[in-house]
Formats: sequence, C-alpha cells, structure tokens
Amino acid sequence: MTPQEYFKKYEDKYIDYDKFFGNQCTDNYRQYCKEVLQIPQSPPVKGAADIWDTYLKECFIRIPNTPLGVPKQGDILVWSRQLNGFGHTAICQSANLWNFVSFDQNFPIGSVCHFQKHSYKYLLGWLRPAKQPFKIAFVNGELAQINEFLAKVGFYTNSAFSCVWERFGVPISVPSGTLTTEQAMKVIDGLKTDAKAFFIFYLPNPDSAYEVASYHPARNAAFATIPMGCPTTILVHAFLHILRKFINFNHMKPYVEDVEKYPTSWADAANFNNEGWKFQEQYTELQPYFNKL
Repeated sequence: MTPQEYFKKYEDKYIDYDKFFGNQCTDNYRQYCKEVLQIPQSPPVKGAADIWDTYLKECFIRIPNTPLGVPKQGDILVWSRQLNGFGHTAICQSANLWNFVSFDQNFPIGSVCHFQKHSYKYLLGWLRPAKQPFKIAFVNGELAQINEFLAKVGFYTNSAFSCVWERFGVPISVPSGTLTTEQAMKVIDGLKTDAKAFFIFYLPNPDSAYEVASYHPARNAAFATIPMGCPTTILVHAFLHILRKFINFNHMKPYVEDVEKYPTSWADAANFNNEGWKFQEQYTELQPYFNKL
C-alpha cells in the first residue's frame, strides 16, 4: 500500500489500532507502520513525543527539524511536548520551507483522520522510512551459485535493487515431476524468516521442469521451485517471475505483465548473452518498482 492509498482508505475515519484510550494520533502512526511500511511496532509510549526516541532505528532515518529541512510524503512527523503536553504525530502529505500538510488524527482533539496544515513550530523532526533490502531465502541453494546470481542481478539492475539473502537446508524429495505449489508452500511455512522471495531447490528427476514460480498469500512471498544443477541463468529468469508476482499481488500500480522470454537455443541456455533471455531489457522494465519493493 502506498501513502496515497492509505490516506484515501482512512480519510474521514477513526483509527483505534490498540483499542485503548480511543482514537489517538499514535493509532494513526501504528496503523501506517503496519499497513504501508509493514514493519514491527515500536515500544508503547506515554505521549506521541516519545516516538522521537523509541522509534525502531533499523526501520527509520531520524531527521531533526532545521530551517532548511523539508519532509517528504510518507515521512512520520513528531512534535515535542511543548505543543500540548503530550506531543503529536502525523504522516506528511506535502511540504515546503514554510509549512506542510499532514494526515492527522486527534488534532484538533477528537478529530477523525484528515489533512491538516501546520507550521514547523514545536516540530522535533521526522522519521523517514529506511530503504529495506528485498530479502531472498535460498532453500538448498549452493553458495557459489547464490553469489553468481546476486552478482548478475546487481549487474542487470545497475545495483539499484538491493538484496539480502539467507540460506536454509531442508530435505526435499520429489520422485517425479516438479515440486508442487502446495509442497513448496509447506516448506516455506516451516521456515522462520521474513523473506519476500524463495528459491526452493530439489533433486532433479526426468520429469522436472526448469522452474515453476508462484505466490504464497499468507506469507506475502513469491517463490520459484528449481531442480538442482540448473544453470544460474534459470535463477535470473525465475527471479523476474518472482518480482512480477510480488509486484502484482501487492497491487503496486501499474500492473506488470508476467511475460515469458526463452533462450534462442536451449542448448545454449546457460549463456547469459543468449539473445532470447533479454535479461537487461526485462530488468530495466521493472526498474520503476525497485523503490517500492
């Protein structure tokens, strides 16, 4: 969900995230962290001003209010206790050097979620969401191939797309055919990770497909099942499917078509320069989504 979609969803409505003390400005903050940023909640506070010190440092960059500073849409604004004894928090909608408009609740007291114009008086500053790398889990993946895959994706995206990864070893037996979607989802359910992409490798058999990609709604994760021994080109190809599925299932507009491009010759499938793969072209098409993932 984007900030604009969040504003549209909750404008003229009350939010009571924690079901305590009614509809407070901090409820707006916590709902935004849950639905838009999809991050853990920071510790409970006695007043909104406390968010300035209790925020999750791994999730935000804290930017103090200065004469030349201007918050961006989606930044979380935090006021000091000088404002009203408790402080206040809201989400920036637009801003310039002299004033800004934010998405507020309970300012004025008792008000529903709405757009409110403010000066910078008593504003401590704003919390800017830190760019979170896209986490990939490799199940039974070989370290050398993982490193080659990450290097190639970095090359095709000009390092504009940041990935982190973790590796798991899980016994998987597939006597014939490919690992089914249901089997893959069961494997994912057994892993303790917040990865948004999974590569699940299994021992090949005569009926194995090169790769099959799908999506796990309960984990909000896309995945591909791949027989061991496939060339790294297959992983780079499968990752395009994973990214498109993640983009589309999370309703990141505009919709991106999950197209198939194959090597000109399957005998040369391991060759990254095989004209049919069109890796550079495909990753360039996805570039507008990199900052949303």
